Amino acid sequence: KFVCMDDILQDLEEGTCLIYSFGIKEDWSFEDVMDSIGCTVFAFDPSVDYPEHRGKRITFQSIGVTAITDEKQKLFSLSDILHANGHTNSKISHLKFDIEGHEIDGLGAWHASGALKNVQQLGFEYHLSTPEKAATMLKGMRDITVDGDFRLIVHDINGVWRR
Repeated sequence: KFVCMDDILQDLEEGTCLIYSFGIKEDWSFEDVMDSIGCTVFAFDPSVDYPEHRGKRITFQSIGVTAITDEKQKLFSLSDILHANGHTNSKISHLKFDIEGHEIDGLGAWHASGALKNVQQLGFEYHLSTPEKAATMLKGMRDITVDGDFRLIVHDINGVWRR
């Protein structure tokens, strides 16, 4: 996992380092490190159930993020989650997501809704199983780089392929 530390270090000095992380499963390594350096971390995953608090500054909720809220599935739009946590207008130092396909429609929807307007950096894994999903994801990535203020810093291809 790559994180640009320049802004995070400044956020730490100002006491404003805020991390949103979607898709935990059993791997808390990123969240634990960000907590250990002093960031406030909000972690989410609807597929697991953990205590509400972990470490010094980690809050967990057993919900997920998607393009359009579906309360029955415990999936909420990024705007709804930010609003529920009082962070609609807060600077998000880093937004991480590994959400097993929900990023495909989510990225474009989050950008269009303005939910990414205060996000300083994104770190994510995406899952492209069809050409249509690839086209949707690439459009979302294009939109956040052309219309938004994001730039691709690094990418790494996962050599694992499931059929």
